[in-house]
Amino acid sequence: MSLDRSLVLICGVLLPCVIATAQDPPPEIQAKIVPLFQSARQAEQRRDFSQAARLYDQILRLDSRLAEVWTNMGLVLHELDRHREALEAFARAASLKPDLITPQLFVGIEYVRLDEPQKALQPLEAVLAREPANNQALYALAEANAHLERFRLAVNLYHELIRRHPGIEQASYRLGVTYLNWSKVTARKLIDVRPRSGWGDLLLADFEAVAGFSEDAERNYRAAVAALPRAAEPRIALARFYLESNPPAAEEQFARAGELAPAASRDLLAQAGRALVRHDVVEAKMLAAAAWNAVRHEHTPEALTELDRRAHQDPQALYRLSLTLSELARQTFEEAVRKNPNSYRAHMLLADLARVTRDTGKARAEYARAVELAPEDPGVRLTYIQFLGGEHDDAATLVAAREAAAKFPTHPAINTELGKMLLRSNQAREAAACFERALEADATLAAARAGLADCYAAMGELEKAAKEMRRALPSDIDGSLHYRLGRWYQKLGREREAAEAYSQTARLKDEKRKSERIRFTLTLEK
Repeated sequence: MSLDRSLVLICGVLLPCVIATAQDPPPEIQAKIVPLFQSARQAEQRRDFSQAARLYDQILRLDSRLAEVWTNMGLVLHELDRHREALEAFARAASLKPDLITPQLFVGIEYVRLDEPQKALQPLEAVLAREPANNQALYALAEANAHLERFRLAVNLYHELIRRHPGIEQASYRLGVTYLNWSKVTARKLIDVRPRSGWGDLLLADFEAVAGFSEDAERNYRAAVAALPRAAEPRIALARFYLESNPPAAEEQFARAGELAPAASRDLLAQAGRALVRHDVVEAKMLAAAAWNAVRHEHTPEALTELDRRAHQDPQALYRLSLTLSELARQTFEEAVRKNPNSYRAHMLLADLARVTRDTGKARAEYARAVELAPEDPGVRLTYIQFLGGEHDDAATLVAAREAAAKFPTHPAINTELGKMLLRSNQAREAAACFERALEADATLAAARAGLADCYAAMGELEKAAKEMRRALPSDIDGSLHYRLGRWYQKLGREREAAEAYSQTARLKDEKRKSERIRFTLTLEK
C-alpha cells in the first residue's frame, strides 16, 4: 500500500519556540536540547535524515515528554521508510499533546502504509473534523476506505480532492485504480456465486480468454450463449473469441448477434462478418470492438448508482456494474492523460484495460506512448515487449527487445525476452548468449535457465538441455517446462522419466487454471 510522497508534506515543528512551555525541562537540560535540535534541523535541510534521527533520539533521552520532538522524530523516520517506528513516534506525540494535528495525521498515514487501514480511519477523521481543508488527510482517508473495499466512499473522497485541486495527478490515478478494483470485486461476486448465471459465465470466459485458457473460455462462452439466448453480448463475445482461430464460426455468431443486438450495432456486426469473408481479420477486430461498445449500456456515474442498487438481486445488473466500473476507470485514466499528457502510469493502465477488453490496437498505442514518456524505466519497456510477444508480432517484438537490451545491457528480464525472440527466429546461438547474460545478472532467473535449455535442445544437445531444464523446474507454474523436458526424455529413450514429467504437466496446468481465475479478480496495489 503506498501514498504519494508529493502529498505527504514534511512539516517540521519549530521546537525552540515551544520548549519553554512543554513540561518546562530544567534549564541545564534545555541548554543541551537547543543545540541538538538546531543540528537536527540542519541535518533535515541537507536531507541527512539518519543523522537527524540520531540527534532527535539524543534529545528524547534527555526529556521524553516533548511531543513536538516525537513528531519531528516520526517525520524523519517516515522519510527513512521506517514506518513502524515512525508510527510509534507519532502515537507517542499524539498521546502527549492530543491537540497537535501533525502526529494525528501521520498516525493515519502510517497505518495506511502498514496495510492496517481500519486503524487509520479514526485519526484521519479526527483531523478532518478539525481541519476540513486538510488534503493530506482527505487523500489518506480515501486510500484507507479503498483498501477496506468501501469503494463508493473512497470514490466520493477522491472526487472531492480532485474538485479542490484538479491538477493532482496522483488523486486521479488512485480514483481510476479504485474504480478498477471495485470492478474486480464485483466480478468476483458474479463468478463465485453458485449456481453461476450466464452473465457470470460470460465474465469468466473473458478472463479465461485473456489468460490463454482457450478450451475453458470457449466452454464458458457457449454456456453463456445457452443460458442467455436473447442476449447479444454472449454471441458478440464468442464471435470475437473465434476471430482468428475459427473465422467461419465467428461469422456465424456475428450474424446471430445481429438479430438480437440494438440497431446501433447491427450494421457494425454485418460489416465485421463481411470483413471475415474477405479474410480481413484486422478490420473485423476493429468492427467487432465497435459493435461491442455500441451494444453495452451507458457507463456514467448516474448509471452506476442505479446498477449498484439493483446488483444485489440481478446478475445482469451485477455484470453491467462490473463493466461500468471498468469503463469509468478507463474514462478516469483518459482524463488523467488529458490533464497530464506526460503521465506514463496513466498510459500503462489504459493499455492494461485495453488489453483485458481485447482492444489490442489501443493497448499497443498506449504501451508505446508509455515507453516514449519513460525511456529510462526498464520495467515499462519490458511490459511493452511482453505485450508484443503475446500478440505474436515477432518482427516488432525483436526490434523492441534489441533496442531495450542495447539501452539496458545487463537487465536480466530484458535479455531473457530478447533471447526468447531470437530463439523463435531460429537464432539459437545468439539467443543462448542473451540467456547467459541474464543469468550472469541474476542466477535465480528460471525463465532464462529454461530459455538456455531450449537453446541447447534447438542445437541438438538434448542431454545438456535436460540438465539445464531440471534446474528451472521449481519455477514451472503451468506445466510447460515439465512438458518440454518430457519430450526430450522421450527422444533420449528415457520413457519412465518422460512419463513422470508428463504427469507433473497435467497437475501444474490444472493449478495454473485455478490461480489465473483468482488473479484476474485480485485488486491492484499500483
